[in-house]
Amino acid sequence: MEIIETEKPRGPGRPVGSKSKTTLEMRDHARFWGDKALQKLVESIDHEDPRVALDAAKSLLDRGFGKPTQTTVIQGDEDGGAVRLTAIERTVIDPVNASVTQLKLINGS
Repeated sequence: MEIIETEKPRGPGRPVGSKSKTTLEMRDHARFWGDKALQKLVESIDHEDPRVALDAAKSLLDRGFGKPTQTTVIQGDEDGGAVRLTAIERTVIDPVNASVTQLKLINGS
């Protein structure tokens, strides 16, 4: 007896991975206003509130160079065994008062 594989019938809706009409319309609308939005970011760099200026600068850098990536390499415990991570704590301090960002990894082994 020969088994013949057939394609699965697709259900209703658009194909997997295709964008909805609303998504495409929103993208086109955002691109239409992109130059004006970018100009507003540039103007905001000189804002009197340093938080606004910092946010504008970060946004421009992210768009121009991409968001920075962070890589963490964990090699194991003292015996060469796996390290079990039980908690990640992130502390962000207001940039007006300080410029420190901390990331604590708490080892649970």
